[in-house]
Amino acid sequence: MWAVDTLAVQPGDRVLEIGCGHGVAVSLIAEKLDGGSVVAIDRSPKMIAAAQRRNTDHVSAGRASFQTVSAAEARFGEARFDKVLAIHVGVFLRGDPAQELEVVRGCLTDEGGLHLSWEPFEAEEARSTGEALAAVLEERGFVVSAVLVEDLSATTAVCVVARNGPPVPTTAAEALDRIRAICLAFPQSSEKLSHGHPAFFVARKAIVYFHDDHHGDGRLCIWCAAPEGAQEMLVAAAPDQYFRPPYVGHRGWLGVQLDTGIDENELAGVIEDAFLTVAPKRLQDAYEAR
Repeated sequence: MWAVDTLAVQPGDRVLEIGCGHGVAVSLIAEKLDGGSVVAIDRSPKMIAAAQRRNTDHVSAGRASFQTVSAAEARFGEARFDKVLAIHVGVFLRGDPAQELEVVRGCLTDEGGLHLSWEPFEAEEARSTGEALAAVLEERGFVVSAVLVEDLSATTAVCVVARNGPPVPTTAAEALDRIRAICLAFPQSSEKLSHGHPAFFVARKAIVYFHDDHHGDGRLCIWCAAPEGAQEMLVAAAPDQYFRPPYVGHRGWLGVQLDTGIDENELAGVIEDAFLTVAPKRLQDAYEAR
């Protein structure tokens, strides 16, 4: 498969495939691994089940694993990938892939590559499709290193290869959308204005306040609940990213800058900690059992 060939998979690579379908590419990638691994995601449970059946031996050997989740909702914790592959995943060309690309930015290593592969219905569309994909990536802060076009036996394929660029400046609207998507995924969560600012609650208890230039402080940020000791540890470790907020800082709450390049996984983890700090045990249990 040409799309897999563009990855130039090395034995120790950590690879992520977005929209794995029946797992054909996973099989080809896993065959090249020795010490590395491939994680494959797809939002369809049927596709994941089929992909797992196809790759039973690779799963048993620890080379491949699968998750039923969309790219926008995927969370990989501290995991980082050397290569990310998406073959004919529509959102990157025909939708608004802001959330999906934010997830990729957060889990791609500094030297890692994102490979978006597409096979247009008409061969003459390959170059324009590649240019459109490249424009989407550059708009979201990626640096495009190559637009590859290949004549295959049945069609012409294109693959855009990119890497992470500098952090993209975040608008208040984009930042609020990110926070809203994370917070409202918790059980019994809600949003309402508090003192004129968006705030998020679980079981009527505040977990996150969103602020844009609060009283002229120039910060695009959140204030969120945090486990005991977390505020002191994080502010000391990363003072450009974290701070002690006014009004609630004495209670151990944490301030988090949103326009300094914090990745999606780190942000989601901080907000998850806020939920687990405040939510009653029954909601914590419901969340962890999901």
